[in-house]
Amino acid sequence: MEDWVLLKVLGEGSCGLVCLAKQITKEESDLHYYFAVKRASLRYNSASLLWEEHVLKHLTDCPEIVQYLGSEVTGGGDFLDDKELYNLKLEYAAGGTLADLIKQRNKLPEDEVKKYLQMILKGLSCIHRKGFVHVDLKPDNILAFPQSDGKMKLKIADFGLAERFKHGEDDQEDKGCEHYGALRSECGMIAKIMKN
Repeated sequence: MEDWVLLKVLGEGSCGLVCLAKQITKEESDLHYYFAVKRASLRYNSASLLWEEHVLKHLTDCPEIVQYLGSEVTGGGDFLDDKELYNLKLEYAAGGTLADLIKQRNKLPEDEVKKYLQMILKGLSCIHRKGFVHVDLKPDNILAFPQSDGKMKLKIADFGLAERFKHGEDDQEDKGCEHYGALRSECGMIAKIMKN
């Protein structure tokens, strides 16, 4: 029996659902009482989540990266039409995403943008130091965590498309989505810039 229950669906991705869950065996004041669960069919769609778990295990000491809390296989229930689901447990971002912040506030003050940019660059630096490239960085993949002082801490998330950095390969295929393509296609090799 699981020691957690699903509360609601937060979103839907290409390979499954992202849900809000809570621990049954913890007090509400405990760290990670609420957490996010990325769920996918174990049989058909779990490869991306397994890879994301692998990457996140290498990034556990990076405070600007969403934290991995564990994984398990459970029955499908009513959430997805499959008997077994792979569940990737992550810290829950109660502030939503950077895209949500931009939509809510329309315009962010310059000093706040600078702080957010610092957080994102620190996260990217850590990712690159560990030998990975995110390749799908966009406001929807940057999570917002409310802090006690009323400010937000941003963390990079969604490593399903991440790749191992391949030294000496300049002509790697560009990834990402239409509006947020790989930076190297617009600005030259970002990996070279970050390396220096």
